This record gives sequence, structure tokens and C-alpha cells, in this order.
Amino acid sequence: MAPPQARTNAEARLYLELTPCGRCAEPDAEFHAAVLDLDGVQVTRYTARCPRCGAERVYDFQLPDRPLPPPPADEGVRFGGAEPSRLLDPGVWLWYADDRAALVRADTDPATARLLLATAVAALDEVLKFLPPGADAVPEATFASAEGHYVRSRAPGRFTGASLAAERERLLAARERR
Repeated sequence: MAPPQARTNAEARLYLELTPCGRCAEPDAEFHAAVLDLDGVQVTRYTARCPRCGAERVYDFQLPDRPLPPPPADEGVRFGGAEPSRLLDPGVWLWYADDRAALVRADTDPATARLLLATAVAALDEVLKFLPPGADAVPEATFASAEGHYVRSRAPGRFTGASLAAERERLLAARERR
């Protein structure tokens, strides 16, 4: 079976950041990447040694057929193209958007605040990719992880197209004010 596809290095790195050690649940690790050919499939292999228990952590992600260029400097963050993520579900993406936005405080320096808010917008854009054309809300079937289901169960109304669009506009306005 081919490894899952990471659309960008940013998406793969986020997945790694959110995936703790399988042995001791340590969240941190310093991953190193290498591009390999596995039975004719180009993959990026990320490896790390758990700083707590010493377990080797290895993750392979299939490279996209056409890599995305880096985003323009004024955008700051891009996790993928037009298609939805295969690594993270909409609930995880919304949680991450909330997490990044919550890090912005009144005393956060403007450049850091703009980057955090741009990252929150990019994560929210990932949620919107799960919204089928003409649908009012992100389908429940797209929530694949326990974390994603939990986020949805706490506030299912946040996954409507109208709610997501309003939140996106709010974050963009906050970024512009910084």
C-alpha cells in the first residue's frame, strides 16, 4: 500500500507536529527529511528519535505529482492545493486554526501576529475544501479522526459554509489590523 500523500512540506510537518510518539506520547521530536524511491513511488521520509523514550519515529508521505510552489510572501502559508487533505480531517484543521488565532495577544509583535493569523486563515481554507459544491455544511463522513469528531461534536454549527466564511473574514480583518 502506498503511503499517504502530503500535498506540501507544511502539511507533512503539521501532521508530524500533531502526532505524538506511539510509545510514550511525547509530542516533540526533531524530524529530518529525505526523498526516497519506494518501489517506484517517490516519498519524503521523515525520521526522528523520541527525546523521551528513544523510539525511532518514521513517517513516509507520497509526493504529489506536481509539487506546489511556495506561496507568495504576503500569503505566508499554504498547506495544499484545491483538493482536501488526506492527512488531516476538517475538525483537526479547524482546531489548528483556532489554536493559531488564540496565540495572538495584544502584546504579540505585529509580524508574528500576521503570520499566526495567516496560518489560521490557511487552516480554515483547508476546512472549506471539505465543503462539497452546493452543500450547506462539511459532511460528517469527512471527519476521520477522534480529534476531528470531538471538535465537530462540540460545535457542529461551526462547519457550515456560512460560519466558516464569516470566521475566515474575521481572521483576515484581524490580520489587516496588525
